[in-house]
Amino acid sequence: MFRQGAPILALYLVTTFIFATIFGVIYYHSKYNELNQRAIYELRDALDDVTVDFDNRRVDRQSVADGIKINVIDENSAVWLGEFERPSRRPERVIYGEERVYLTEFVCPWSFSPPPIKFSAETEVAEQMHQEQHERQGGSRFGDRVAPENCVNIMLESDDLTARRGKIIAHIIIGGLIVMALALGVAWMLLRLALRPLYRQISELEAFIKDTTHEINTPLSVILMSCEMHDINPKKYMGNIKTAAQTLSNIYNALVNLNLKPQENNLTSVNMPQLLSDRAQYFGTLAGKKGVQFVLDGRGTIETDIAKMTTIIDNLISNAVKYCIEHTDITIGVNEEKFVVSNLCKPLTQKEIDKIFDKFVRFESNEGGFGIGLYLVKKLCNELGYKISCSCDKDSISFEVKYA
Repeated sequence: MFRQGAPILALYLVTTFIFATIFGVIYYHSKYNELNQRAIYELRDALDDVTVDFDNRRVDRQSVADGIKINVIDENSAVWLGEFERPSRRPERVIYGEERVYLTEFVCPWSFSPPPIKFSAETEVAEQMHQEQHERQGGSRFGDRVAPENCVNIMLESDDLTARRGKIIAHIIIGGLIVMALALGVAWMLLRLALRPLYRQISELEAFIKDTTHEINTPLSVILMSCEMHDINPKKYMGNIKTAAQTLSNIYNALVNLNLKPQENNLTSVNMPQLLSDRAQYFGTLAGKKGVQFVLDGRGTIETDIAKMTTIIDNLISNAVKYCIEHTDITIGVNEEKFVVSNLCKPLTQKEIDKIFDKFVRFESNEGGFGIGLYLVKKLCNELGYKISCSCDKDSISFEVKYA
């Protein structure tokens, strides 16, 4: 069933994967930056603690929090405290490594100037002045940055962020798998809902073709058999040929009317009792096979499309003959406002009555037919502006067609 819908399902999943990937990349970079910023905040807090210890002439490993490493170099490049190898990159104030974040700052605890304000515009200006002064005096350098006189360079290294970044990636992968699983489930349900009407129509069409073949084959077989047996009882078998020919004619008309687009109404004055009598006589041979007789009553002339009205009457009478109980009467009543066709039949439920005008609906498959006769009646009544209704009272059923 879903082989034809596989391309649609694949397209849906591919687009979902692309959007999920884009969202995952954006989410990762957002969390990555957030993680780096959190590490910088931790380093800034640690740098403040180290600065205080320098002002108090005391600095050691206990000056920084667990997980953070410290590296201190004085103006002569002497290492005072070294817990890690400095990165080879130019030591900007903040360095983003592949696994860690570094924060560097100059601290001048022995100068007579006030302590620098960390991470502020004043620090940048003071440091630039110190750097320009020391360059003129030929001071030592840390990479491309010059250590001001009587100052030390402190670099802090954050905890390894690889595990935290790994957790972010793991969360993204798990979230992506959940999203794809949900997308697959939604796609499966949408595909089922989308294809259900299509396959229902295909199933109905296959049944229709099968029924058409059967309906055409039955009268043809009767005609062929009657031609072979004609000499034995000409009157009997000629009647059979006439009945089968009428059946083929009805099948042809039903199929033609089913495929025709709505046509404009060609209104003429029609004597309804006469038209009903003519059409009942047309079905007389079929009715006689079941011992059924027609009872007509009423009068009235209306303006209508005679071709469409003839099709409506033929289908109602054919339906009555097909499903009526043998050796009963089919009653046809008519006046200037409506006509009614009634007959005895097996009782129908209200659910069956509600679906009686639907296409391809049949309640007794052994009676043959396509299930399109009453559908055509409803369609033509709508084109003419008529109202048709069906009522069932125990073993009696009636179809009423109101002209307005």
